[in-house]
Amino acid sequence: MTEAERQKVRSEGIPDGESLPVQFAVDLFMILVSWFCYRHARDNYGFWMASCFFIGSFIFTGLEESVWILSGRYLGGLASLPPGGVLFGTYWFTKGGFWFVETPLVACLGWFAIAYSCVWVAGKVFPRMDLWGRAAVGGLIAMGTDLWADPVATSPELMNWVWAKGDFFLFFGIPFYNFVGWFLLIFLFAIFWEKLPDMASRWGEREASIRFLAVCTSGAFAVAVFIFVFWFVVSGGVLSLLGVNHVFWIPPWW
Repeated sequence: MTEAERQKVRSEGIPDGESLPVQFAVDLFMILVSWFCYRHARDNYGFWMASCFFIGSFIFTGLEESVWILSGRYLGGLASLPPGGVLFGTYWFTKGGFWFVETPLVACLGWFAIAYSCVWVAGKVFPRMDLWGRAAVGGLIAMGTDLWADPVATSPELMNWVWAKGDFFLFFGIPFYNFVGWFLLIFLFAIFWEKLPDMASRWGEREASIRFLAVCTSGAFAVAVFIFVFWFVVSGGVLSLLGVNHVFWIPPWW
C-alpha cells in the first residue's frame, strides 16, 4: 500500500471490517461452495473418503494457519532478515463470522474447495500419472490459483488479511514462502489422502481415519516449523553472511 492508503486504513479501518452481516454472508457462501465440493467428492470417492478430505483439510488448514500466525506473533523477533531488520509477525486475518483459533471459517472452507478441485483436475488431466506426479500437479495448480487470489484478497480494497512487512522476498506483494507453502501442503495432503484405501485395507477404516487425522494435525505443525526455520533462519542467515543488503520485490509499491 501507499502511505496515503495506510493513512486511510488508520482513519477509516479495514474495508467492511465492522460489517458482521457481510462477513456471515461470505461464510454462508463458502459453506455452500464447500457443500457442492463435498457432494462431488462423495459421489466419486464415497462418503468415507470425502469426509476424510473435508475434515482433514479443515483441521490441516486451521492449525497450520493458526500456528504460523502465532509463531510469527510470539517468535518473530528471533529471526534476522538480510536487509538488517528483524521479523515481527507474519500475517493476520481481519474478517470472519466464525473462527477456528486464529483462522476464519472461510479460509478453512476455501482451502478445502481449492485443494479438492486441484487434486480432482490433476487426476483427470493426467490419469496415467503416478501418485507423486498427480500430487505435484495438484500442488502446482493450487499455487497458480493462489498467485492471483492472494494479491486481490490483500489489496487495499479488500484487506481480508494483512501481511507483516518483514519477508525479504515479496512476489506481487505476497511473501514467496506463502506460494511454496501452498504447493507443499496440497502435495503432501494429496499423497496421504490417496493412500487412505491402502491404509484401510491394512488397518480398517476407523484406524486409517485416526492415523490420517493424526498426520494432518502433526503435519500442520511440521510444515509451519519447516518454513519458519528454513526460510527465515537458514535462508535469512545465509543471505546475511553473503552480504546481501537488498533483494527482489515485484512490485515494490504493493
